[in-house]
Amino acid sequence: MARLSRATPSCEEEEDKHTAKENLMDGWKLTDPLAWAQEMFGAAELGDPRRTRRLVRVAAQMAADPQGSLPREMGGNWAALKAAYRLVRADGVTHEAISRPVWQQTRQQVEQEPGVVLVVHDDTEVDDGYRPAISGFGPIGNGTQRGFFVHTVLAVVPRGSRERVLGLLHQEAWVRQSAPRQADGSKQSSRERRERPRESEVWTRAVEQVGSPPAGEVWIHVADRYADMGSSARPSEILVGPGARQYRCAQ
Repeated sequence: MARLSRATPSCEEEEDKHTAKENLMDGWKLTDPLAWAQEMFGAAELGDPRRTRRLVRVAAQMAADPQGSLPREMGGNWAALKAAYRLVRADGVTHEAISRPVWQQTRQQVEQEPGVVLVVHDDTEVDDGYRPAISGFGPIGNGTQRGFFVHTVLAVVPRGSRERVLGLLHQEAWVRQSAPRQADGSKQSSRERRERPRESEVWTRAVEQVGSPPAGEVWIHVADRYADMGSSARPSEILVGPGARQYRCAQ
């Protein structure tokens, strides 16, 4: 049985980590942002090749200044900024359509990687604050703030001189729905609660989207207690659940 432990860092250690992360981001520069953007997003299918070309240009400008705001990344050019906004609002331009080429490239890398690969899942809260008038958001945190969640799956080589993050395998944004009530304001019955969709299904969808490894390879899905369900594991894969009720392996 594996054991997981976590030491509580001091305030000074947390501040040092934050400073180091900021310095790392400030010093991180792509030698050729346009070439990188073309490789990452050049195959995106957005319904019009002009949208794909615009996506590549926008991604290159963002990569050249990852700490900047969108207006700054567009070089203060109002026409370029408006074009970027038009792009993300266009029909057929979705998070999945933009991201799928990246997922496919990561999948190809993972399939060529010998040995064990970790497939690491986690959710991130995107907080928009206390603005209930904005539609499309749901409750986050203690329920008083609004925003959404992003379920991210990273492929990681866990050991040796080749230890590194290979890339993004899958990602899904989802919104928490407030628990529905009866017409009289009372809570739903236990049967009605069992029948409604569960938030934890996002983990199952992510595992299904990642798919199975090639014959003879082992991918270890690393998840927290949200994935503690029998349907999450697939044959030839292992599911490890930090914080879950138990550790499970499916062979």
